[in-house]
Amino acid sequence: MTTEHEGHAKVGFAVSEKEFEVARLDSQPKDFSWPRLFAGDCTLSGNNLRVFDNGTAEWRASVMSQDDGEDSWGCRFQFQDDHGVVIWQHGWIWSPTLHPTPVDWVSLNQIFFPSYIFQSLSRVVMEYHC
Repeated sequence: MTTEHEGHAKVGFAVSEKEFEVARLDSQPKDFSWPRLFAGDCTLSGNNLRVFDNGTAEWRASVMSQDDGEDSWGCRFQFQDDHGVVIWQHGWIWSPTLHPTPVDWVSLNQIFFPSYIFQSLSRVVMEYHC
């Protein structure tokens, strides 16, 4: 789903492809990914959000733009429980400047959340634009 947002190119929302049943004693990382996504001239693929029980997460993706040096992919993550109730929303993070050649975007220390919500985390919605 995409919409116009504050004079920017289209804004999109995408629900993770995998959902987890809520396990109260689970401490294994939870991995969330999305299919190839498009926003304006930009493409995001090969992505994974790995969420840890200590309140941290790692984001990895391949991103590119048809415009050389003019775009950056922005996204934020909304954590939901197994009923679709929002339990946390992270602020925006931004890719490096994009080019027609794919860029590996790795964010190891930008995503934090209250660790007590980990056990309730079932799915993630990514809001994005470029």
